[in-house]
Amino acid sequence: GEDLRLPGDILPSSYYIRLLPFIEVGNWTTNGYVEIIIKPVSATTNITMNALDLTIDASSITVTAICLLE
Repeated sequence: GEDLRLPGDILPSSYYIRLLPFIEVGNWTTNGYVEIIIKPVSATTNITMNALDLTIDASSITVTAICLLE
């Protein structure tokens, strides 16, 4: 079996999700927005997410870095 777990170098701490379902004959799609706050566990140059059966507009993706000292 293939290991489908996400890498452990970042952990999500909270999600904000907004969905707009289109319930019409022949159109069972959903438009939406998600904001994920993550906590890095180690330095990385890659963020991996599961997105099965999703169409994502790559031009709409924004990564904002905020560093808070604890």
